[in-house]
Amino acid sequence: MSIGQSNARTGHGHDIFVLSTTVVLPVAFVLFFRAAGSGDHVVALAGTWFVFWGIGIRLLVAGISQVVRPSLTAAGILGIADPAAEKLVRELGIANIAMGLLATASLVVPAWTAPAAFLGAVFLGLAGLRHGSERSRTRPQNLAMVTDLLVAAVALGYLLLDSR
Repeated sequence: MSIGQSNARTGHGHDIFVLSTTVVLPVAFVLFFRAAGSGDHVVALAGTWFVFWGIGIRLLVAGISQVVRPSLTAAGILGIADPAAEKLVRELGIANIAMGLLATASLVVPAWTAPAAFLGAVFLGLAGLRHGSERSRTRPQNLAMVTDLLVAAVALGYLLLDSR
């Protein structure tokens, strides 16, 4: 598949979920809490909500999907039809669940926001760069690349600006 082509195994629902958790919901929550008069600085709000949605919920749901239906990621996103790849995808799913749980729990334990932001910035940043190195990316890989890099950049910005 070439850049921009769709894959029948990953549809618009996947795209909507990824865009919702990495852009729409974090931005909406930041704007809502700013408008509601939250005393938190916009950087702290961005850190809280991008970590929760863009790292936490996104990776938690992706991880569960990878453990339960590994072929969706293997064939539908990575373009690997070999059933043996499903073992590796399940392992990735377990790691995604662990990272997602940490980032999601940071909403309840705010001291975990910075560690979750660091973990997410490293993981999603490197994943986004890896997607970018693919010469012939699929539409799902393009979406993953852009949103991975966006969330990694926001998480890194939060870490740099909030530590001052």
